Amino acid sequence: MTTPANGVGNRPDDAVPVSSRPPLRDFAATGVLSFAAVHVAQTVCRLVLEPDPLVHLAAALTVRALESGSVCLDLDTVRDEVGAWLADREAESTPELPWPDGDAWRTALLASRAVAEPGAPLNGAPLRLDGSLLYLERYWCDETAVREHLRRRAHHRHDQVDAATLRAAATATFSTGVSPDDRQLEAAMRVVSEPTTILAGGPGTGKTATVARMLATVQAVSTRPLTVALAAPSGKAAARLEQSVRDELTRIPGPHPLVDPATTVHRLLGARGELRGFSRGTTDPIPHDVVVIDEMSMMALPLMARLMASLRDDARLVLVGDPMQLTSVEAGSVLADLAAAARSDSTQTSLVELTNNWRSLGAVADLAGAIRRGDAGTALRIATAQHPEVVFVETDGAPRLDEVAPVRDLAAAMLHDLAAAALGGDAQAALAVLERQRLLCAHRHGPYGVGWWSRQIDQLARDLGTRPAGHDEWYPGRGVLVTANAEELGLRNGDTGVTVSTPRGLRVAFHGETEPRLVPPWVLDDVESVHAMTVHKAQGSQFGTVAVVLPPVQSPLLTRELVYTAITRTIDRVIIIGSTESLLTAISSPSARASGLARSR
Repeated sequence: MTTPANGVGNRPDDAVPVSSRPPLRDFAATGVLSFAAVHVAQTVCRLVLEPDPLVHLAAALTVRALESGSVCLDLDTVRDEVGAWLADREAESTPELPWPDGDAWRTALLASRAVAEPGAPLNGAPLRLDGSLLYLERYWCDETAVREHLRRRAHHRHDQVDAATLRAAATATFSTGVSPDDRQLEAAMRVVSEPTTILAGGPGTGKTATVARMLATVQAVSTRPLTVALAAPSGKAAARLEQSVRDELTRIPGPHPLVDPATTVHRLLGARGELRGFSRGTTDPIPHDVVVIDEMSMMALPLMARLMASLRDDARLVLVGDPMQLTSVEAGSVLADLAAAARSDSTQTSLVELTNNWRSLGAVADLAGAIRRGDAGTALRIATAQHPEVVFVETDGAPRLDEVAPVRDLAAAMLHDLAAAALGGDAQAALAVLERQRLLCAHRHGPYGVGWWSRQIDQLARDLGTRPAGHDEWYPGRGVLVTANAEELGLRNGDTGVTVSTPRGLRVAFHGETEPRLVPPWVLDDVESVHAMTVHKAQGSQFGTVAVVLPPVQSPLLTRELVYTAITRTIDRVIIIGSTESLLTAISSPSARASGLARSR
């Protein structure tokens, strides 16, 4: 006999394990704990012969925290967090849960053979209690490793350059192109002496332009040619970083460092494939003098730990990103945590925050600023004022394409122009049309998700005749998204392309260095239509117009960071689709991931 438990992350057929006992059973029956969380907790405790039900509950809640993106469980806040989650559900009443007394809970954990304290040997127990934070051992080790690597690197100081020489070298990199503000100039000088530098800022604040000046400055004061590695968590973001940095370097007088082609962080670390680890590490570190990682908001804690362990002690590390953007789909909020730690203790990591917007988008920039500040009232006034750059389409319940005229009209125009360019064999024009707009969703599935909206736009294509009747999945004008790296084809996860007609038959056009690259569709395995995509997938990209589908207020994905990231993907215009309640809830709900990395130690 089993009891349904439809919690966050649970499938509809998930159930409470028969073997679970109170209080695990009570928490699972309300949906607070998933089947997986209960199972992992029971397994972990069984391995060390731990019978205490309070330890079982703590272990299961720790797994639940990881499922939601936290690195650990905060015992001081978990009761309030679970209570808020239960209250947000559409239920007639909020169930009472048998929460243990806080002191008794800590006593049980400290006495448990399943739990180690901070000073205990590594991997001596499956759980680690550090103050009020309870970790699975692997994540405590990763967090500790990142902190220790940063501390060790902080003791390494590069050759000092006198202030006048350094300022002259940095200023010279801005002699053409952009005129620097004080913080850009500061960043260009900091990288010379600091082993680890965080360059933070929102869209349009000149982060990549500043990165290029940082690289030129450090080379200008070096006595030898320097090598640079560029990387990002996704292939799309890596390609954008490389293009931007190379374009900027052409505007800067030499000498320039030797910049290798950008790659993903996984490839930089020599990923051997799933579950096989990485080739780079302390015995075979990344050989470059400077390592630049862009879109750091997407970096998960385990990957950050592998990166830190793979750096030369004398290598300069530059971490670039926007701490307000969505965090990784995996555990951790590394950039936000490191930036917070640097604000309170700058001795380990140097932080430069860019604030001047060099490409103001009027109402969009104002909206992004209000969301960034958590000013829901101002954000709502901007969204509902119906500026040309910001359109808010109020909906009641799950919206349909035919109910959102601005998005339907944009989609129809794009489908028509895509088909025309693709049938004419103009790959460059087809790719340009594809980047004109994008519809972004928080979820992949359900009436607010990518799948639902993709099917609606696909039906619109059939109705308009831009997807000819009788064609299989490949037809002229089909936009596709690459969902896995295909190194043999030169394609990266996140690349987008368009199917076009050529004298040799259908080919899928992707952006190339100088002209589009044409790939036969039959060699592409991991692709999907790109009528819509998740906000996470859109990170690192920019589009002419962005349409954002807000999920309902009950969605755990509805956060300030989600909406901020989505609207800042636009170049010209944003269309927000959803309820006023959802927009206000999102802006008032900053993402909160439990972590100890932000703590100054």
